[in-house]
Amino acid sequence: MKLHNLPQGSEDSGLGGEKQPPKRRPRRGGKKKGDEGGLDDPGQTGQFLGASNPPEDGSELARLQETLGGGPTSGGATLTEAQVFWFSLPRSPSHRAAIFTLPVQITRLFGISPVDYLKKYMRLRTSRRQLYSMVFTRHRDVESIRVERLLVDDVGAALGDALGGHLTEAQLGRLTSLVPLPDVSLDRDFFVLISAFAERLFCYDLLASPDVEIEPRDLVEQLDFKQLDERLEGVGVEEEVEEDEEEKQEEQDKEHEKEEE
Repeated sequence: MKLHNLPQGSEDSGLGGEKQPPKRRPRRGGKKKGDEGGLDDPGQTGQFLGASNPPEDGSELARLQETLGGGPTSGGATLTEAQVFWFSLPRSPSHRAAIFTLPVQITRLFGISPVDYLKKYMRLRTSRRQLYSMVFTRHRDVESIRVERLLVDDVGAALGDALGGHLTEAQLGRLTSLVPLPDVSLDRDFFVLISAFAERLFCYDLLASPDVEIEPRDLVEQLDFKQLDERLEGVGVEEEVEEDEEEKQEEQDKEHEKEEE
C-alpha cells in the first residue's frame, strides 16, 4: 500500500480518505472597551460629537445654526456641524438626568449655600453635562478673552437652549430666588449646575404633552429624601437643647459674677 506525503498538522477525517487540514475557527471580534458605552459615557459622547455625520440638508443645517446662534453674525461661539446636529436631536426633560442626595450627617447642610449643595450632593449625567457645557460655549461673552463667562443678562436665553423650552419671567424669578445668581456673570460650572436644577424644577412644565409620564426619581434619591422631615425634626430638637444649655450656662456665669462682686 502506497502512502501519500501528508502535510504536518493534518488530521484524519475518519472516512478512510485523505487526511484533511484542520479547520480554523473564525476569530471573534475584540471586546468593546468600557468607554464605548452609551451617550452618557464621555468616551462615546466625544466620539459622537467628533465623527458623527450631520444631516446633509443644507437648509435644515442653516436653520439650526441660525436658531442656536452658530452663525458668524450671532455674536456667540461658532458651533460645528456635529454639535448643531446633536442639538437637533429630540430630548425631553427627565427626573433622572440628575440625582440629588443627602449627607449621612444632616447637620452638614447647615450654613451651606444652594450652589455648594449642588456641587457636593448632585450627580449629573455626562450627556447632560456635555449639553449644558456646549450651551455655555454658544452663549458665553465673546468679548471676555481671559475668563470664560456667561453674562447674567443672557442666562434666560441660554437656559432656553439647554432645556429645549422657553422659561417665563415668573419661572426665572422662582429659579433665581432658590439659587441666587452672581451680580454680573456666571462661570461654566455654575451654569451647568443651575441648568440641571432648572430641568428638575420645571420638568412637568417643559413637557411637550401633559399626558407624558415622567420617569421616577432614582432609588438612591427616593431613599435619601423619604424620611427627610423626621431627620430635620431630630436635628432641630438637638439644636434647641444646645441653645438652652448655652443660655443656662450664661445665666450661671452671670450669677457667679454677681456673687464675686
